[in-house]
Amino acid sequence: RSGYYQVYQDLKPGDKIIAYGVFAERTAKFSVNLRKNAGSGPGDFMIHVDFRPPPHENKVVLNSKAGDKWQKEIRTAMPAFTHGKSFTVRVYCGTSAFTIFVDGKKLGATFPYRPGFTLKDVKYLHLIGGSNGMKWTYSRIPAPEIARGAFNTMVNSNHYLNRGGLQVGDVITAWGVFGSMQTGKFSVNILTPAPANRGSIKVNYLLHVDFRPYHDVVVLNSYKDGWQSEIRPRFSRNNFVTGKVFRVDIRVERDRYRIYVNNKDLGITFPHRLPISSADYVALHGGSHGLKWTALHLPTNKPPQGPSDGAPFTTARSGYYQVYQDLKPGDKIIAYGVFAERTAKFSVNLRKNAGSGPGDFMIHVDFRPPPHENKVVLNSKVGDKWQQEIRTAMPKFSHGRRFTVKVHCGESKFTISVDGNELGATFPYRPGFQLKDVKYIHLAGGSNGMDWTDLQIPAPASNLIHLRSATQNSEGWNGKPGRAIDGILNGQYSKGSCTHSQRGGNSGNYWKAYMEQKSVVSEVVIFNRGDSCCRSRINNAKVYVGDVYCGQVRYAANRAEFRISCGGAVGDFVRIVQDENYLTLCEVQVYGRAARGDDVELKNIAPGFPTHQTSTGWNGDSNRAIDRNVNSRYNGNTCTHSANTGPNQWQVNLIDRHFIDTVIIHNRVDCCQDRINGAKVYVDNDYCGTIRYEKSQNVYRMKCKKTGSKVRVRQEGKYLTLCEVEVLGKATDEEGHYNDVAPGSKVSQDSIAGANSPEKAIDGDLESCATTADISSSWWKLELDQSTLISKVVVYSSQASIDGALVKVDGKECGKVRYQAGQRVYNIGCNNDNEPELFGKEVMIVGKDGSFLTLCEVKVLSNPKRTHMSGLVNLAYNKPTSQSSVGWGGESSRAVDGR
Repeated sequence: RSGYYQVYQDLKPGDKIIAYGVFAERTAKFSVNLRKNAGSGPGDFMIHVDFRPPPHENKVVLNSKAGDKWQKEIRTAMPAFTHGKSFTVRVYCGTSAFTIFVDGKKLGATFPYRPGFTLKDVKYLHLIGGSNGMKWTYSRIPAPEIARGAFNTMVNSNHYLNRGGLQVGDVITAWGVFGSMQTGKFSVNILTPAPANRGSIKVNYLLHVDFRPYHDVVVLNSYKDGWQSEIRPRFSRNNFVTGKVFRVDIRVERDRYRIYVNNKDLGITFPHRLPISSADYVALHGGSHGLKWTALHLPTNKPPQGPSDGAPFTTARSGYYQVYQDLKPGDKIIAYGVFAERTAKFSVNLRKNAGSGPGDFMIHVDFRPPPHENKVVLNSKVGDKWQQEIRTAMPKFSHGRRFTVKVHCGESKFTISVDGNELGATFPYRPGFQLKDVKYIHLAGGSNGMDWTDLQIPAPASNLIHLRSATQNSEGWNGKPGRAIDGILNGQYSKGSCTHSQRGGNSGNYWKAYMEQKSVVSEVVIFNRGDSCCRSRINNAKVYVGDVYCGQVRYAANRAEFRISCGGAVGDFVRIVQDENYLTLCEVQVYGRAARGDDVELKNIAPGFPTHQTSTGWNGDSNRAIDRNVNSRYNGNTCTHSANTGPNQWQVNLIDRHFIDTVIIHNRVDCCQDRINGAKVYVDNDYCGTIRYEKSQNVYRMKCKKTGSKVRVRQEGKYLTLCEVEVLGKATDEEGHYNDVAPGSKVSQDSIAGANSPEKAIDGDLESCATTADISSSWWKLELDQSTLISKVVVYSSQASIDGALVKVDGKECGKVRYQAGQRVYNIGCNNDNEPELFGKEVMIVGKDGSFLTLCEVKVLSNPKRTHMSGLVNLAYNKPTSQSSVGWGGESSRAVDGR
């Protein structure tokens, strides 16, 4: 709601502050503020984003404030808001200015950082407003990386596990901000309800971890019919820093709990005294002298909190909770509670309105446990008149135990389940009600110890991702690429908001835009032109996220927008390719969420590697299938072709073993499409699948999930033509994998052509290259910090001048590059009959006399399992380690990390 929200770590460029609200048409004004301090007195505002909707000024005012003096304001156009609809305000921190977005659309002005302010000065987010029905609902503030499933927490609240008990391997993680060394104590507790006749303490403590920094100690204990013998290991107060975030992990091991602080194993353990299967909830206690608990992660099945990750969890009590989007079939409302045996009744209600007066209930699910009626009553209500009720058997509840009520919205009725078991009756949608009428969830009850704890309400499955830096291969009719991300959906070309390529078919047309950060993309939405011209040109346009193919547009005359599912593809840019026609886009929207550490981006790893096919006809060379050109017409000179009907095989040799997730095959579209029917895909000799030709389809996706070094396509009794083969995968993490030791090393070369400096050969970008300017003595050199065992050097270059280039390690020859047309990846093994690897710190690539040297990437690969030239294997590599104590961040695992 309106108020102050503390920022717990220094902001930095790239951070985003996001506020969610619901608009009301009579709202006077509302604002998002980043402040140095809190309170109503004089204060410093680094930015004040003040929305003043009509019928007032109809402007957004941007300003800053030092003390009690406002500075020079900037005014810009007011974005559109809709009464009763949710909206999002995002403040993006750039290198020198703030950029503000409303529902993914950028305001017409940015706001520069004013003198005297830096991002690290921001300590509070201040949300202002809320008049006449406008409400702030959520905020997202940058915080330390929190595991998926974490949710904001409340001090002295109970947080229930969503499954019975704990298991070996479970981890409970709590985050907080440390107050000061005057903090008396604070604790993390794992509890279970005690028998009902217990005295003043109504719970059993499986584990009580009580930090007492003032006394340099942590106290561990358990409670059952009284406190048991405590354990007091020494614990330095220096593990906490005033005002800084800290983290506590409790890991459940076979016979004990192990406690980590700030990811450090401090040797603190506690035996299992009570069965871990009896654990029911976690409580965080404490909060004196500025200490705050901020977030908690439990080993449960709860989804993560927050609008960007699906349905949010709200820490709930009895009361009204607004539904911010229309319900639809398939939606679920889930309420969590803790039962108490003397509870009279409690209910879940889906309502049109809030309040205690007459109101419309689309469904009223009323639980009446024994010793009362022992029934569940289902009904609806119009005004003050209840309709015909349906009664069904009461499910079983247990005193002190958590439960879950799920209301599932079907096509024509509600289905209710308790703890996964459906009630004996469903409830049909009554006349006069539709799902979209539901505006509130009303949780009622809570007597005699019964509590509602959490509520899940459907919310948008993903957020609109901001796009930037749009480019395209050509521009015609003033159709600039940025028009597709200007936030204007108007499809009339004359209005100046659609892109346009310069040329038509077979021109390799593409449009590309970058996301703010690497993202998990669920859907790409394309808005086509809507005037009387050329709408069908969008047909068969292909959509990619990074290297991952999502799908293609199937044109329909009566549609203005086309939604392409990307299924969670990970990448940092979106690309739309049209190789059959002009490409015009009136708007492109991307939906998803920011990628996390466990979200892996798949790359097309095939381009540049050697290819081969059993025969070649009509100039359809094998390397055309990995030229990154998806033009599917044969006269585009980018499709392979066998010389006869086979049996035929095409393959790409990836040299080293890779994990192959997916193989995508682009068929030709101009002739003979059915020849692809029955083609089989293999990784090495492991079968992935068979293509089943469909007339309306020219792209086929094969899930492989296999490991190997060669991808093969085989066809019996037919010509084999492949217009592109995309191999989505990554290098394996199997034994014997290599570390690239080149990044960050010192590099040099004999001369530099233009801006093609030597650093470009180790920047990770295959499109930027280091190039020498002198052909008389061309060389490139890399110097490592220390001597290293080098297994091989991988050279990326598509230039014929690379032929004959010599690779050396400390003057000893590894091998020469042998150029092949269409190949751009060359693996040079640094071994001979006497030495399995070369030991050295200088890698040099020397060009052939009379040739420039162009290197688009150089990888220097070392096998971390090997220790020296004898070929012995380091068995300790990446194995579990421990040491008697840890100082200065010197974790024990560093000694076996291969570095």
